Amino acid sequence: MNGWSNLPVAPVVLLLGALGCGAGEAPEPEAPPVPAAELVPVDPATVGVIRGVVNLTGTPPEPREIPLGSNPACSSGHDGPVFFDSVIVQEGKLKNAFVWVKKGLERTAFEIATNEVEIDQRGCIYQPRVIGVQVGQPVVFINSDNTTHNVHTVPVKGSGENFCMAIQGMRSPRTFKREEVMLKTKCDIHPWMGAYIGVVRHPVFAVSAADGAFELTGVPPGDYVVEAWHEKFGTLTQAVTLAASGEATTSFTFAVP
Repeated sequence: MNGWSNLPVAPVVLLLGALGCGAGEAPEPEAPPVPAAELVPVDPATVGVIRGVVNLTGTPPEPREIPLGSNPACSSGHDGPVFFDSVIVQEGKLKNAFVWVKKGLERTAFEIATNEVEIDQRGCIYQPRVIGVQVGQPVVFINSDNTTHNVHTVPVKGSGENFCMAIQGMRSPRTFKREEVMLKTKCDIHPWMGAYIGVVRHPVFAVSAADGAFELTGVPPGDYVVEAWHEKFGTLTQAVTLAASGEATTSFTFAVP
């Protein structure tokens, strides 16, 4: 039992409301875009790639076990203890860093991707923890658990989204209209649940893999500021120059405080 089954219906509804399962307020309007006449389309014949690795020096913090509690919907999906995944490092390589072109593409025209990017709620954990999408690209939240979750996005400006997902298998698509790196996402019912969404106007972004590697593809030639963000270690930037149809490499090294 999940501990709520003996509560009358009305208190359950009130409790869910108190935990943030409301409709939320509409986010603030996005900033005016660059006029279309000033945008330069990408020439596919000239694009290149920026590759690199995200490193971590120092001793990473010891992983902390997540208190999944007695709710079987949370604990039954795991074979053993589950640990917070905010810092995943292997042989000095850092996973889940969001890497993107921060400056240099403001006047470049890109088509908005239409493929859906999914965030699953499985075993009361967001999977994956870090994703990237374009402004206007669909993000689909999925509830694979036999329990209620709420999805609460916390933008720097505005109140964000706040909605319930009470049915197992439920899918809820959303789009975001303003660039934000990063958009925090949480569940108020299960406070250990967290994810981050990099919302960017262009498609030149990536999330570092288990070996710390990332790859930014489809990049026009030019001079750029590339940023790496990590939820525990902040941000780092590198200047990168990419020749037409070229390849450039860079790296980021975060340090444990």
